[in-house]
Amino acid sequence: MNEEEQFLSLLESIGLTKTEALIYLTLVRKGSLSGYRLSKEAGLYKANTYMALESLVKKNLVFKKEINNKLFFESTPPEDILKSLELQKEKVQAVIPFIRRHFREEMEEVSVFTGLDAFFQMFYSLLDQNQAIYVFDIPSYVPDIVKNHINQFHKIRIKKKIPMYHIYDYDAKDRISLLKKMKYTFAKQGAKDRLSLTSTFVCGNTTLILNWKKEIKTVRIIDKDVAETYRHQFDILWKIK
Repeated sequence: MNEEEQFLSLLESIGLTKTEALIYLTLVRKGSLSGYRLSKEAGLYKANTYMALESLVKKNLVFKKEINNKLFFESTPPEDILKSLELQKEKVQAVIPFIRRHFREEMEEVSVFTGLDAFFQMFYSLLDQNQAIYVFDIPSYVPDIVKNHINQFHKIRIKKKIPMYHIYDYDAKDRISLLKKMKYTFAKQGAKDRLSLTSTFVCGNTTLILNWKKEIKTVRIIDKDVAETYRHQFDILWKIK
């Protein structure tokens, strides 16, 4: 694939049609062109050219200008592609709360992921729910496994004022003492005879069940009833002295 093909492919990957991508590339190369001349240079039908131009103008990737009472089109600087993407991202982010508010409770999903990075992607996504996080059956050695990620997670969580409740294995006294010094953070020991290789995280309607064996696996369940069941189990364990 040559540079031109790569550029056209990139433009299509960010939402432009093949015609729009070709027109934008032609304007980048040739500068200001009339619609008629542009259709000739790009090898396109005039009607298709004008339809694509109107779309590119709306996307702020092409602008119109008049010279001697004649209409010309010119591409905006390539940096404006990034601005256009940022604008699209802002629009999507603006509607995400609406989608979550109206549809989240109806979603049911069970997925299995492998690896620590996959777990942390899901773990960080819990912060988007802006609800308390509950986790129980955490082995004492887990902080060593997650040390490259967990401090940043807590920093973001505390900044968002999201409370988090931890129940560690009985022998994790040092970790519990450290957690208790953080804002919006609560921690206690589990029962002395309760040891597990599997930890459970609950936030909103999401439950993460994490197996800490050599090949870390995470089961994600998005279901209101399942989450409430595990949250109730957490409450029972939390009340045990």
